[in-house]
Amino acid sequence: MDTLKFLYKWDDFLQFEGWAEKISAATKEEKFLLYQPAEKLLEMAQKERIILAINEQRIIVGVIALWAIGKSWNEVGTIFVFPEHRRKGFGQEITRFAFERWNGQKIMSTSKNPLSMHIALKSGMVAVTSEGDMKEVVPLTCVCDESDGVIDSAKCPFRDKDCVFLISAKTAQMINYVARDDEIVQRVRNHHF
Repeated sequence: MDTLKFLYKWDDFLQFEGWAEKISAATKEEKFLLYQPAEKLLEMAQKERIILAINEQRIIVGVIALWAIGKSWNEVGTIFVFPEHRRKGFGQEITRFAFERWNGQKIMSTSKNPLSMHIALKSGMVAVTSEGDMKEVVPLTCVCDESDGVIDSAKCPFRDKDCVFLISAKTAQMINYVARDDEIVQRVRNHHF
């Protein structure tokens, strides 16, 4: 298996001309991923809120981004591994490194994507409901796609059902939350992708 190197300093990104355009183009068609244009990715990289994973051949394998939401929360809104590098554990490796790098920050994610949820749970995230301290962040992050037929995100029929909230293990130590371990979470946790 390739050994990954993680880049998060702006000067490191400058070695990879066109990286933002490449990631933006590759993620545009991903169904469960919030698309971001290259300009936004560049802006986030300058703030050290993006981590690029490269292999020994200096090829970009994947990326993870942490988006600030509200006053004290951060959302893992982009985690992506290029298709030719999937099923090798890189998603988990990138996520674990990111949590170490961004340790001490309140980190959460939402997903309806079973594979993303599986990677998150394997990486040490905890499935939670929208109760407890999560009530503070839910209105900031629960934005359903129009294709889901949801006009008012406050009345989202997917919340605490198909859509799963996940928080980092460190965040779980900082907040009051209600753990979620229903059929959906069990199925995702036990599925072999």
